[in-house]
Amino acid sequence: IIDNTSPKINVSYYYEGTNNSFSNINYSNDSITVKFEIIEKYFNLSNEPIFMVDDNRIQLVWNQVDESDCWTASYTFFDEGEYKVLIYFDDASGNSVEYEKDLIIDREAPVIKGSYKSKDPVKDKIFNADRSASFAIKESNFNSKDVELKVTAKNINGKDIIYIDGDKYVKYFYDYAKEENNWTLVEDWWILNTEGMKFEKEAIYTVDIEYSDLAKNPAKDYPVDNFTIDKTSP
Repeated sequence: IIDNTSPKINVSYYYEGTNNSFSNINYSNDSITVKFEIIEKYFNLSNEPIFMVDDNRIQLVWNQVDESDCWTASYTFFDEGEYKVLIYFDDASGNSVEYEKDLIIDREAPVIKGSYKSKDPVKDKIFNADRSASFAIKESNFNSKDVELKVTAKNINGKDIIYIDGDKYVKYFYDYAKEENNWTLVEDWWILNTEGMKFEKEAIYTVDIEYSDLAKNPAKDYPVDNFTIDKTSP
C-alpha cells in the first residue's frame, strides 16, 4: 500500500451549560463533551489514535460510520477544573496529524465587593467633598473587558454631566474599568485601582457594577450605590 495522505481530524464540542471561547481556551459552567472524527482510508483499531488529558492517556471507543473512512469517538468532562486535551494519530504509513486544546469547567460565580473613601456625609448620602471608589472581584478566570461599570452623573435638573473631552462624564468610568492595566491581582481578588475612580464633579450619582466570568457565570447582583456630591455653599 502506498499512502502519502495525512489523516484528518475534526473536533466538535457539546455543552450542558453556557460556554465561551477566549484566547484559544474553551470555557463552560457545566460538562463538556468532545467528539472526535478521524478520516483515514486505512484506519485500523490495532493502531488507534492516542488521546491524552493532561499527562494521562485515555482509551476511547472508536466506531466506524457506515463503512466509510470516518471513525468517531467521544469523551465527556464532568468535573470542575482545567484540562489540556491532545489527540495524535499516526497511520500505518507514518502520516500523522494532531490536535490540542485547553478546556476549563468553572461553576463558581464571581464575587463583587465595593467600598468608598470620603468624608462623612453632611446629610444622608450627600457629601461636600470628593469620593473615591474601590471595587474588587474574586474570580480565577477574569477578563476586564467583561466588567460593566455603569455610572450615572446628573445635575439637579436631571441633565448628564459633561466631561472635559466632550463625552459624558460617566463614559470615563465605564472605559476605565475595562482596561486590564487598571486591575491588580491580590491573592484571589482583582482590585480596580482607585486612582482613576475619583468622583470629583458635583452631581447626583448612581454606581452599579456587573460581571460574568469567562464561563459566563454571573456575579450576584450588586446593590446600586446612590450619593450626591455638593461642594457649593448656599
